[in-house]
Amino acid sequence: MKLTNFTINKVYPLQQGVNSQGESWQSREIILKDETHEYGDVILCRLRGEKAVNFGFLPGDLVDAQVDFRVREYMGRDEQLHPSMEARCWKLEPAQPTC
Repeated sequence: MKLTNFTINKVYPLQQGVNSQGESWQSREIILKDETHEYGDVILCRLRGEKAVNFGFLPGDLVDAQVDFRVREYMGRDEQLHPSMEARCWKLEPAQPTC
């Protein structure tokens, strides 16, 4: 899904660690806000890998983003299935001017 002319509202710190297979990972979450509507849409997006490490935008920057939504279920400690949704941003670039 393409998000155009969204403002970066907040940038969270880089998170990193090692998974169970011994591979390192990096992740960063950002909040994108659509300022074009009276009640603008707000989306929490996750960047992974090099996109998270080399993140070069600041709050207030206007961007275009490509986002995939992923849904999964996991077994909670209460032995019930719980849904989880993630918005994964796989492309983020400065917004293109509109004519």
